[in-house]
Parts: sequence; structure tokens; C-alpha cells
Amino acid sequence: MPSYVIGLDLGQRSVKAAILKGAFRGYEVVDFLSLEVEAIEPEEQSIPEDGPGSIAPSEQPDVGLDTGDPVQELKSSGTPRPVLLAAQRILETIDLPQAVIVASVPSHKISSWLINMPFKDPARIAQTVEFEIENYVPWDLDEVIFDYQTLSSDEPGARLLTAMTPEDTVRETLSGLQSIGVDPLHLSSEAVELARLLPETQECQVILDLGASRTLISAVSNGQATWIRCLDEGASSFGLDGTGRDQWLGKLRSSLISAEQAGTPHIEAVLLCGGASHHEGLLEAVETTLGVPTSQLVLPESPRGAETAPLPESEHALAYSLALKGFAGRRSSGICFRKGKFAHRAASRMNARLAMVGFAALLLVGLGLIASHFVTVNKLNSDLEDRTTRLSSTVLEAFPEVSPTALKTSDGAISILQEQVTAIQWRVEALEGNENSSLTLLRELSKAIPDDIVVDLDEYMVNNEMVRIRGITDSFGSVDKIEAAILDREMFRGAKKSDVNKSRDGKMRFVVTIPRVYEGEEVEG
Repeated sequence: MPSYVIGLDLGQRSVKAAILKGAFRGYEVVDFLSLEVEAIEPEEQSIPEDGPGSIAPSEQPDVGLDTGDPVQELKSSGTPRPVLLAAQRILETIDLPQAVIVASVPSHKISSWLINMPFKDPARIAQTVEFEIENYVPWDLDEVIFDYQTLSSDEPGARLLTAMTPEDTVRETLSGLQSIGVDPLHLSSEAVELARLLPETQECQVILDLGASRTLISAVSNGQATWIRCLDEGASSFGLDGTGRDQWLGKLRSSLISAEQAGTPHIEAVLLCGGASHHEGLLEAVETTLGVPTSQLVLPESPRGAETAPLPESEHALAYSLALKGFAGRRSSGICFRKGKFAHRAASRMNARLAMVGFAALLLVGLGLIASHFVTVNKLNSDLEDRTTRLSSTVLEAFPEVSPTALKTSDGAISILQEQVTAIQWRVEALEGNENSSLTLLRELSKAIPDDIVVDLDEYMVNNEMVRIRGITDSFGSVDKIEAAILDREMFRGAKKSDVNKSRDGKMRFVVTIPRVYEGEEVEG
């Protein structure tokens, strides 16, 4: 457990920090700080090569990036310079150089997807989740940093919340923080971390973190974010006539409809936080628009020393949730973009040392076993050689076209046998054919859609589990007709529309998903 953790919220208008101290079986709240970005004087925003606030090259933390000149790095960073300088001033005030720092990637540069896996084994999920997500996203996964958290693992599979952001975004965020001497242990998703502010309950609640220029939306159930979104509008867009706020409320309502269509449980309550959440009349307007009980989010008190610990304000919600991540165990660590080439060096070095110690221990155990069972090893080697000879003879007899040189080892013989059997299976499947090919399904879908409805399809995906189409039509009514027409076909039982949203040109975007195997239907094989 770390001694101190600092959650750093790099807001565009103000920078906030939450300082927590590790305690026995928990933590203690030390302080909450904030600094308006406007408080940074223009002359302070130019960092001299030497002098107060500058960072010598030898003092810069090593995060695996080509930092170059600190001034140039600060200018090229994705985080605005005044924001970084405000963060630097706050950290200098705290003066805890050994504290663990947790920061986040800007939410508008994160894409998230909910996907269902046909199995729940964590090891299999880790091996296959990137291949599965490629069916949903139009990007090359080599150009993004990708992570996920498991929401549920009931029979027979698991539901995942995935998140990804471009490598350049992670690089720029780390470079900006590095230029002020900060090397965050975690770099997370803001909306995902907000879930840490609520107790674990099956009731689905939505947290709205309202800032000046953005709104974070996090649907939370069982202590986890089950659906997230970021609106690029905040309280500064409301205006005096109320028009801007009405537009914001409309987007909020559409977002929560999309959340429920994506499988989020029925929303029982909406909780507001953030620096702009006390906007006059906002609670009533949100409750009236959504028809859901709405109130201010009460941030958790300090588990230790609550009598003397400072109470968090609404604006500190995100910084508080980021700090809580520093005390989370591995299983509840959530989304983190510090991985691969951007992995935290201290953690990487510790893992390397642990790996070396483990390897040394295994080596000693292995040598001991070899010394104590030398005779048994010789006998096993003799048996292995005999079995390899018999296996090679069997494979060569069954497949005489195979080269004998490829059968000198048992591994080689087994590999050749698997290849030959796989080739035979492939030929059998090719001869049997597929009565429900992708083209056949597409043709039947085209016949199902009424002739009087114009549909522009921009995605058609077929796999072993489902058929998925995404398109644009002229109205909600047309979307309902399309769904009804598809359901009317026997082969498309179980079809369901989702993600129905109005685009900027007034058209309706929609998705229809058709399961390949229906509930209660047995799969032959």
C-alpha cells in the first residue's frame, strides 16, 4: 500500500488535487486543493532554462519518452501550458515527492465499447479480447492503447467495458506531466474512475460530473462503471436565455437512452458533481427532463480520522476518485493506459526483479530435483526416445508423403499429425458448404426491408454469434418498421434495434443485431 496518493484532475479552468494517506485497511483524507488556471500570470507561462519552477534534464523522471528540451516538450504537449503550470504549483505546495500520482487521459479522446465474450475464463479473455474488439472499431489496434474491465461473468460468458485512446494522446499527456516533474503511476479514464465514489449496490445510478466545457457521464452498478460517455459541452454553454441548457439536457437524455439500449440496467437515480454542478435550477431541470430522482452527489468521508479530516467539495469529485484508484487492488484497478511501451518504469523494474528472483528460485528447485532423481530422468529420456520412434513410424505410415526428417522429434511428429488432420477437416467443411453464407444473409436482409424505406447501410458484420447492420434512415418510425420487417422473417428471430440516435443532418442512425443462435435453441455438432 502506498504511503501517499495524489489524484490530479487537470481541468481546463482549474486544477484540483486530492491527497490521501495510506492507513491500516484503508486510507485517510489529508487535503483537497484547487487552483484556477487564470491565476497563472502570463509571465509565469514562459519557463526559463534556469530558475524557480524549471526542471533540469537530470531531474526529469524517466517514463520511456524522448523528452528533449523541457520548454519545447511543454509547448508540444496535448495539455495546455497554463494547466500544467497550475498543477506544478499545487504539487509544490503539497511537497510529497515520493507520493504516488494518478492522472487521466482527456475523456474526449477515449472511445469505449461494451462487448460480450462467449466465455468467462480471465486468461482466455485476455488472449482474445483484442481480436474481438477489432470487429467493432475502424482503427488499427497497433495505433491505440487498449484496456478493459470485466463487468460480469455469469454463465455462459462475460460482459466487458473496453476503452482505447490513440498512442499519441498517451505520449502527449505523459510528456506534459513529465515536463513539470510528474510521472503518474496510473493514467486512467475519468468517467470510469468516478464509479469509485459510490458504494457497491446492484441499483444503477448515473454520475454527472459537470465542468465548464465538458460533462462526464458514468452509469454505475455494483461499484463499477457499466457505460461511459463524455459530452463536449458544459455549464459555459448554457447561456442566459436557457437555450444552451435545453440543448445540453436533450443530449443528456439521448445519451442515457443509448445507455439503456446498450444493456445498462434501469437507471434509478442521477447524481451531480463537478465544479458547475450547483448551477441554479439545474437539479430540477435534470429531474424534470429525465424523469429520474436527481440530487447532488455526497462524496465519501474519510474512513480514518473523519472528525478532523477535510470534507471534499463537489468540484473535487474527479480528483478524489483518481486518488482512490491508487489504493485499489489489482482486481479492481479498472482501466489504465500505462501499459506496453508506456508502462511505468518503476513498476516495470520491480516486475523484472520479481521475475529474476522467481527464475532463480525455480532454477534452484530444478537443480535439486535433477540431482535427487538423476536415475529417473535417464529412464524417462529412454522411454521418450522409444515413444518418439513409434510415433514417427505411425505418422509416416498414415501419411507417406511426409518427409521423415520432420519426424525426428515427438514435437515435430505431433505437429505434422495436427496439420494433416486439420487439412482433412478443412476439406470436409469446404465440401459440405455453408447454407447461411454472408452473401445469403445480406440478400435476405435486403428483401426484408420495406421498399418504401430508404436505408443507407455503412456497416455489415457477420460472425458465428450474430449478424449486425448499422445504417441511416429518415425517422424513428422507419427504424421501427425496419426492425419489425426483419423480425417477421423466421431466420431473423431475435433481431433487436439499438443505438438509435439523431445525426446532425436530422437523419436517424441505428443498429440492428440478429443472433445466429436463439435462446432455447440447441447448436448441432
